[in-house]
Amino acid sequence: MDIYKTYLAAIFIIVLQNPLYVLAQQNESVLIAGAKVCAKNELNEFAEICIEAKDNNIRVISLGGESETVKMEERLNRWYGLLGLINSEPAKWKNHKFVSRANIEEAQINYDNIGGFINWRNNYFDKNTGVYRDDGLSIRWSVAINPNSNDHKGVLGLGIYQIMINGQKPNKLPGSNNASIIVKEEAKGKQKRETKGVYHRIIADDSQL
Repeated sequence: MDIYKTYLAAIFIIVLQNPLYVLAQQNESVLIAGAKVCAKNELNEFAEICIEAKDNNIRVISLGGESETVKMEERLNRWYGLLGLINSEPAKWKNHKFVSRANIEEAQINYDNIGGFINWRNNYFDKNTGVYRDDGLSIRWSVAINPNSNDHKGVLGLGIYQIMINGQKPNKLPGSNNASIIVKEEAKGKQKRETKGVYHRIIADDSQL
């Protein structure tokens, strides 16, 4: 019984010191509240997209000079191995010039080894719609325009991913472009600054910034 109490006390201390760590393990999302991620890809029809994380899984998506707010929900069951966050119903964007609705996913993708990642990159990754960095942060976005629609708007497909190799963030990924994704974080009471760490929910203390 004493050992059990000691174990519970240790878990309680970990949660108090770093509550986002436990949340990240549960839902395997990518962004912490206050983080802003901007990705650039000159091959993409929409060359830049920004995602800002708010409290309660709110995401503000900026594309083509306009922004929309989306409420994300935790995925309760794995879908092709992924948990994370999704917009359960296509978010309808009434005021955006180019987008009428969006399908958005945010999740961690784990490969057993670097070979698994390379296989995915060679067979499924589209350099025209996606970018990734050495530390595994990857963003993919595209807008599919329906030529028969009256408003000539399209559907935004957006994926925000943290690539993991055997459960760990990588240090180097073949074919990466570190300049393609910029992460900005604005913590309460602090000046805005750029960082390479705060987007991942497991990293939640200032010593990592």
